Amino acid sequence: KGGKSAFSLYLAACAAKNIWPNPEYISGARALNVLYISWEDPDLMMAKRLSLYQLGMGKDRLDMPENLTFLFAPTLFLDRDDHAEALKEAISEYKSDIVIFDTLSHAHQADNENDATQLRIPMAKMYQVAQATKAGIIYIHHTAKGSGDRAMQEKARGSTAIAAAWHICLDWGVREKGSDVNPIQIQSKYEHETLEWAISYLKERDDNGH
Repeated sequence: KGGKSAFSLYLAACAAKNIWPNPEYISGARALNVLYISWEDPDLMMAKRLSLYQLGMGKDRLDMPENLTFLFAPTLFLDRDDHAEALKEAISEYKSDIVIFDTLSHAHQADNENDATQLRIPMAKMYQVAQATKAGIIYIHHTAKGSGDRAMQEKARGSTAIAAAWHICLDWGVREKGSDVNPIQIQSKYEHETLEWAISYLKERDDNGH
């Protein structure tokens, strides 16, 4: 409940419109086709949330990005060959540049998230899908309890197969009590430097009380 999905959905909207909040930590050369797959929240609910985020981007609430597609897929499992193939077809159909998995823990059928043997299968399938479609995959995952003092790359919950799969890791951090600022750390396997951001957001009620 720290805001991972909210931030990911906001990034999806930014990427789809190529409009970035100030200060511009990141920017894009063009608007991207984004496929957002949710295992818990129906696409109607995600669209409602996004419509509220539109206001924060200075846009009309109904000005939804046409190249952002939501899929509600509670029974999609990466460790099934036919499901992985169906995912490839969906990515190709929507010409997706970016695919967001919300969340990884629901995207496989492994009984034990700590079992590297079980987790290697869905993580390998994810890699194969990315290679076949040339799409970038963002997977949202939970940190382990009591992981605050660990190194960033060791905070992921479950098997090391999960942490070993990422190329770039964004640690959402934990807000201090009473604060609206999230301490963000970003690390790339290809860079030695760790970036540190401070993401703040303010919730405001609209005319309808949302």
